[in-house]
Amino acid sequence: MKSLFVLIFSLTTSFANGNQCRELFNFSRFLNLGSENEVLKDLENEFLDSGDMEAAAMTVGSKWQTTKFEILKAYARGRSRLKESLAKNIYRPILEFGKHSLAEFGTIYRAYFLRQAMDLDFFRWHYVETLHEKGKDAIGFGSHSYPGLVQLMTRKQKTSSEVISKSQLKVGVSNPWVQGAMVNISGMSYPQLSAHAVMSLIYAHIKLAKSGIRNTMNTGEGGANFHLALLSGNLHELRKAVVAYEQEANGLRLGSLEHAKLEVSVEELFRRRNELFSEFSSEDMSKAQIIYQIGSGLNGVRTADGGVDYDVLRDLSRHPNYAGTQIKLRQAAKQGASVDAKKINPIAAYIRGIRRGTNSHVTETPDAWSTPESLAQTILNVRAITQKPVSIKFAISDINETYVLLKTLRDSNALPDHIQLDGSGWIRQPGTGNGPLMGNSARNIAPATIILNTLLKKLGIREKLVVESSGDVETPNEAMMLLSMGADVVGSARLWMGMTLGCRRVQKCNSGACPYGITSADGSIMTLGLDPKTIGSKGFTAAKSWQKDFSDSVAKSGVTDWQRLYQQIPFNEPNNPLMIRTEYDHVGLADIFPAHKLVNDLAPVMNEQEANQFLIDMMLTDKQ
Repeated sequence: MKSLFVLIFSLTTSFANGNQCRELFNFSRFLNLGSENEVLKDLENEFLDSGDMEAAAMTVGSKWQTTKFEILKAYARGRSRLKESLAKNIYRPILEFGKHSLAEFGTIYRAYFLRQAMDLDFFRWHYVETLHEKGKDAIGFGSHSYPGLVQLMTRKQKTSSEVISKSQLKVGVSNPWVQGAMVNISGMSYPQLSAHAVMSLIYAHIKLAKSGIRNTMNTGEGGANFHLALLSGNLHELRKAVVAYEQEANGLRLGSLEHAKLEVSVEELFRRRNELFSEFSSEDMSKAQIIYQIGSGLNGVRTADGGVDYDVLRDLSRHPNYAGTQIKLRQAAKQGASVDAKKINPIAAYIRGIRRGTNSHVTETPDAWSTPESLAQTILNVRAITQKPVSIKFAISDINETYVLLKTLRDSNALPDHIQLDGSGWIRQPGTGNGPLMGNSARNIAPATIILNTLLKKLGIREKLVVESSGDVETPNEAMMLLSMGADVVGSARLWMGMTLGCRRVQKCNSGACPYGITSADGSIMTLGLDPKTIGSKGFTAAKSWQKDFSDSVAKSGVTDWQRLYQQIPFNEPNNPLMIRTEYDHVGLADIFPAHKLVNDLAPVMNEQEANQFLIDMMLTDKQ
């Protein structure tokens, strides 16, 4: 303990005095750098004499018969590992202690002083946090039941949860990806998520696949290069590309201290990557399914004139973990993409093709999908070039506009293999890590799912593609509700941030100052404190528990399969086992989303008779 206080005091003094290397000499015994400890001692002495780090490195390099650049890298590596050691051994334990202490105090305070329970929003999130912390859904006796909670009235089981869990769906015709009874990881881009958070998610994703639970991981619109590089483990290729980009974009001087820090940052990232994935075989790694989302910024495939670089896309799609391409038309929370300058590190700048030190904000729609006709051509081009499934993502605001879009794609023989429907949540606003406070540009995901299903039926194309609904899904019953309303698959970002990464909803996502390292800037003590092995393992256990809860719920609803659930228990069936809790009773989904309201919403594209036919008659016919 005494040495810990000495460490903190001396380190603080070193930084306060502006000394760049004193802390490495003082605390080299805390690091596992081998012979580099002696090198750092010599470097400190030379630096104190000359005051020039690069000159000192030149002198020490001659003494140790190595290059100046290698000495600079040893210095950068020592600083990086010291910071990582502080983050893991001091910062993170203090953070965890504070978190658990406040959580326990909050429970006692609500019970004995406020004498009131959590509200519905916090109760749902408590379920997610419990999964992350305990690896299972376990709460104390006498928990509350909240108005608005989706609950399941169990029926006689027709099959086991094990059979439900093993049922898989193939998405696409050419090189389809595999979808199991599991919520997908919706788009969360790098560097909106830190590198450690991305690695943790990939780890949980691969381990789920290894255990037989298949789903997809969407890159978000920041580009696929980072995710694919982590999976392939090609350090040299990424390091070379990032250095070259920094040379061209920011005038990086080769052999400089900044160059050394850049190379070390990439090397240290891949060191952690190799430690994390060492338990997986090549067969395990091949099961990762990455969906490359292309947004309005065309990050990763943007040409100089703002078009799609299909040659680059072809090269990316050859990666064995590249499962498909998603064209993001719009999301529910905001239009376009925004990244704060604090998060734009050299790797992110290279992947996105932007400059460091400037905020990135793209709102305009690219020519590649500015009209339904151009979107149709882009879908055909992407499918032909990648030979893999194509998805589109959008949110419904104007129903007629959505209908025209889908009709154009049908008539152009350019239907996507998959549609991800976004929408505002059951309880919360649509999620984004960097958007306006009241950002909501679309309908609630529940009625939007019904509307999309109805439009697809009217156009005669419902069976030709897979629909994934995403928007504030946290509990298995909420996922079942969307499946009952017409979705084939469910996706979520918020759920994965909570149960896998341990998000505590501090709401610092956009600033790069997330204390848990989930959305903090790479290289920060917060990010380094997030251990991907620890968090990834907890995330896998939590996700596996969620999937078991989901499979159990599907089995208890009396259906035989999670696939096409809306054909077995459509939302408007009077005896639907899914119900919404009220203050003293339960009401059916059909009461919450009445036919007359949906008919009125669909009026721009179909008359009342048609709407009733598709909403009620066809669903009941499907069920029969």
